[in-house]
Amino acid sequence: MKLSVKNTPNALMQKKYINRLIVLGLIIAAALTLRVYKLDSYTLWHDEATSVLDSRGLGQLHSLGKLFDRGFTANHQDYLTLYDHGFIYYWQKLFGRSEFALRFSSVIFAILSVFFIYLLAKKFLNIKVACLTSFILAISPFHIYYSQELRPYAATCLLTLISAYLLLKILEDNRGRYWLAYALVNVLNVYFLYTNLIILFSSFVFMAWKARKERGLLKSVIFTHFVILFLLAPLLLTLYQNFKLIIHSSFIYGHIYSYPWVEKAGFMNLLYTFKNFSIGYNTDYYSLTGKFATLVCFCFFIAGIYKYRKNNLAQLAVFFTVIPVLLLFFLSRIKACYVYRYFFPVLPFYLLGVGAGLGSFKRRFLLILLISALFFLGLKNYYLNSLPWDYSQHIGVSKKQDLKGIFKIILGNYQKGDKIFHTSKSTVFPFKFYTDRIPLSHDLRMEIDRGRVIYFSGQDEGLLIYENRWMHPAMFFPEKLYPLKDSGINKRLWLFFSSFGGLKKGSEEDMALEKLRKQYGQKMLTKSEGANLYLFTKTDG
Repeated sequence: MKLSVKNTPNALMQKKYINRLIVLGLIIAAALTLRVYKLDSYTLWHDEATSVLDSRGLGQLHSLGKLFDRGFTANHQDYLTLYDHGFIYYWQKLFGRSEFALRFSSVIFAILSVFFIYLLAKKFLNIKVACLTSFILAISPFHIYYSQELRPYAATCLLTLISAYLLLKILEDNRGRYWLAYALVNVLNVYFLYTNLIILFSSFVFMAWKARKERGLLKSVIFTHFVILFLLAPLLLTLYQNFKLIIHSSFIYGHIYSYPWVEKAGFMNLLYTFKNFSIGYNTDYYSLTGKFATLVCFCFFIAGIYKYRKNNLAQLAVFFTVIPVLLLFFLSRIKACYVYRYFFPVLPFYLLGVGAGLGSFKRRFLLILLISALFFLGLKNYYLNSLPWDYSQHIGVSKKQDLKGIFKIILGNYQKGDKIFHTSKSTVFPFKFYTDRIPLSHDLRMEIDRGRVIYFSGQDEGLLIYENRWMHPAMFFPEKLYPLKDSGINKRLWLFFSSFGGLKKGSEEDMALEKLRKQYGQKMLTKSEGANLYLFTKTDG
């Protein structure tokens, strides 16, 4: 009996291959659609704007001798982050400075991550887990959040995946080319984002654990990571100078040198971490959806890791999920440093466990629908720009702002002699970015470039001013503070009322606003998402 051409083994293999390509293509298309949607709906926020405005090519960086200058490193702590001072510089040279074009670079890294987790799971686990994991990552609210920001997180997520692939190849085939590539990728990963030192540490612990019975491999692990640290020496010097200030809590102009928006971690922060991994920032953990999504994803993760517990990739997923979280948790007990976005590069490995768990059930179609429904509820909240009232669930993250309307009001109503102030740097550099290439009068341009921030000292000095005109955008400390009365106000004063932590009663920003109200007559108030605009007029009183 002859086999028909359609039923030959080669034909069946080809049909399976085509079907897999179609599935992967649909997953990539879904990932792209979700990340392009509303990509430029919000103004670049502070960190994005400073990255663009202060971007320098590699040839424009300061000499390494500056690293031994404590004052320089304190105010230029990020000048060796090669994502800002390298990648963004060349990207905007090629593709322009529109919000869409700039943020699309993160979309590309994110799409490549979805594709790469598919390849990684397919090679070291199986095609079923590969499809499930890449699909979950494609619709992950947490992954989509940083896929739409001009920040290094999407890029370092991809680099972490590449590093994991090389690490697993080393365990399979101990060749020099894999060691070299592993070292270079990890050096680049840390130079893109220095907090990825926790990822590097996790990789080292995993490799040392796997090599504990092979002396030759263990020597290679130690030597390679020693070389990596040597290549990271310039960056480590900048961190050393800044850590000294943080540890000693130096006082500068009444401010403690620390991150006031970071809290010391407690047990609930661990739960919030897995909530964010599961359904993103924008769903409240205390809601039915938040708790259920966290529990379901965590159970699938445990089930998947248990099923593939002898597999190197599954073991690596555990190390990458657990070690960074616990490391920052215990460090945060000493000095607050627990920020959820620092774990973003290892998100795919948590979702890998979830995908493996899903694949271990026979009736997984309904479970996939359940996960999809939960994730899309998280995405709904994300696109609505809502956040839980509890700041501990989204440390370092506030509502996205659309400040273009406020910017247009100032540009359309500014009069010569007006003064422009901000209550926070959160609006200084977005305003500079928005007006950077717009023809303006010399007087208005000077006001925008000064970037005056008004500060309520809470002491006898009253309201003080510092400028961001000549400062490196990421500088922590103002070079000079002077009283409001010395700022040359003649008649009208524009005020951006904003804060990194949201507009709160009793905050320093709110106190500054109340002080101004007592001294000046309020003429106009315009509200927007995350910031208000006031126009004060000077009175004789």
